[in-house]
Amino acid sequence: MTRNSNDSADAMVPRVVLVQCTSAKRDEPAPARDLYDESNYFVKQREYAEAVADRWFIQSAKHGLLEPDQLVEPYDKHAKNIDDPDMWGERIATIIEEKFDEAIVEILGGKRYADPLTPALEKRGFDVIEPLRGQGIGTRMSSLMDMRNRKLEDSHETIPRFGVESIAPEGTPGSPVTHARTLPDSAKQPLAGRSVYRR
Repeated sequence: MTRNSNDSADAMVPRVVLVQCTSAKRDEPAPARDLYDESNYFVKQREYAEAVADRWFIQSAKHGLLEPDQLVEPYDKHAKNIDDPDMWGERIATIIEEKFDEAIVEILGGKRYADPLTPALEKRGFDVIEPLRGQGIGTRMSSLMDMRNRKLEDSHETIPRFGVESIAPEGTPGSPVTHARTLPDSAKQPLAGRSVYRR
């Protein structure tokens, strides 16, 4: 579903970010936000989600959707081994539908995470954004850092780049963000007045 970028109601719509699980995990039970922090890629996703999202969750190949503070045992299952990806996506979309009356859902995961979930969310009326689609892992990490920096700069804050090269400006040949769907400016504003979360 395409939302009008000039619709002032967007300021009331929560921004939900879905972070991809990774094969690198701690070897003991931990909250989901910490279980995967052996992976630099996961850490970059988490940092971005914590900076921009009203709510964020983790897409797990085994568990479906995890709350960041949910205690999880280490496991060994990859998205390529999901028995029924479409059903997996439907289950995640149903959980999101139960939690939110409406939302802009940003999927950070790769093709195996996004493809089963995007249509399941869209048919439920959610706007879906895949800002990293088509990017390799190295470019994804740079893009996440760049997007987080832009958000913090909007708040008059900055973070160090730690030597990671800046990605090409939007619209230039080879730019990793050329194919990204972008949020309307109004959706980047903080929620105002009321909550649309379901209790």
